[in-house]
Amino acid sequence: MKKILFTLLAVVLLCACEGPQGPRGPQGPKGDKGDNATPTQWTIINYTVNYSDWKEDGTAISVEIPVEELTKEIYEGGMMKVYLVFDNYMNELPCTRYRSYKIQDAQGNDVLDEKGNPTYAYYSQTIDVDYKVGAVKIYITNSDFQGYDEEGTEPMVFHIMLVY
Repeated sequence: MKKILFTLLAVVLLCACEGPQGPRGPQGPKGDKGDNATPTQWTIINYTVNYSDWKEDGTAISVEIPVEELTKEIYEGGMMKVYLVFDNYMNELPCTRYRSYKIQDAQGNDVLDEKGNPTYAYYSQTIDVDYKVGAVKIYITNSDFQGYDEEGTEPMVFHIMLVY
């Protein structure tokens, strides 16, 4: 019985949707001018983080960037975006970068493959951000959790955008 009712209801609904479109209705009243609208404002901050600025933070490294322009009003009712800037490109956080390094033996010599070429280890590096009133905190986490060295963490430029 339920199947018959369901099938009958489906047929009625599908058939009810067919037919020519009716005439256009009358135009509604003109809205208020909007002279009292507050324009959107933007604040852009570029910040360079050097290797020495990063601190160990569990399985990641992090840096806290002071942003006095990030007020309680922006935190609660505005918008904040952070971008990693590299090679004239911007990548919105969070982002993932893919990295590699040469595998070396205990004496610092490259480990070679069967053709005599250096071998590499590959990993991903996730860069993400938290924020609070007055600061943003950026984290870098390597997928292999093998640590961080100066060669793997070049100076990084972050583009912080506040919209309010």
